Amino acid sequence: QGGYTYRLGRIPEGIDQPTEEHFKNLKNGDHLGTDINYFWNEKHSIGVSASYSQAKSTLADVSAFDEQGNLIATGDLGENINLLYFGPSYFHRSIKSNSKVYILYSLTLGYYTYNEKLSWIGETVNLKGGTFGLGFSFGADFLTSESFAIGLQASLLVGSLKKITVDGIEVELDEYENISRVDLTIGIRFLP
Repeated sequence: QGGYTYRLGRIPEGIDQPTEEHFKNLKNGDHLGTDINYFWNEKHSIGVSASYSQAKSTLADVSAFDEQGNLIATGDLGENINLLYFGPSYFHRSIKSNSKVYILYSLTLGYYTYNEKLSWIGETVNLKGGTFGLGFSFGADFLTSESFAIGLQASLLVGSLKKITVDGIEVELDEYENISRVDLTIGIRFLP
C-alpha cells in the first residue's frame, strides 16, 4: 500500500517566506507500507504493520557567518527526512452479509524511527532518532474476488522525539520534535 503523507508538527513562527515554504514542503511526502494479519475469526486479527515515509526539500542561498558577522559561505540547503515505523497490530473487520465491502479499524504500538540527511556546500550531516509510536487507522476493502481486494485507508501515526543523534553524538532537544503524521493510502489486499 502507498499514498500521500502529511506531518502534523508545527512550522516555526517568525521565519521568512522562502524558509516557511521549505518547511511546508517537508510536511508533505509519500509513503509505502504493509500489513500482515492473521484473522482467527471473521472479525478479529493480530499481525505486524510497517510503514515508511519520505519528504525532501531544498532551501536556496543559505548563508553562514562568523562571530564578527562576516559572510563565510552561501549555498543550497537540502533536507531529506525518512520516517520508518514497525510494530504489532490489531485489526477489527466489519462484514455485512452479502456485501463486497469490509470496514476495517486498526490499532498498532511499536517503534518509530527518524532519519534526516542535511546537505550544504558539499557537507552532509546525519540526524537520527527513535521513539515509541502509536497508530490508528480506518479503511475499507472493496472485494474484486474471493481472494483479492482494493483497500482505501486513512491512518494517524503519533510520535515525538526528545533526543536525536547528530553524526553519532546524542543531543537533547529544547522541546519535543513532533513526528506525528497522517497517511492517506490505497492498497492491494490478498485474502488467502
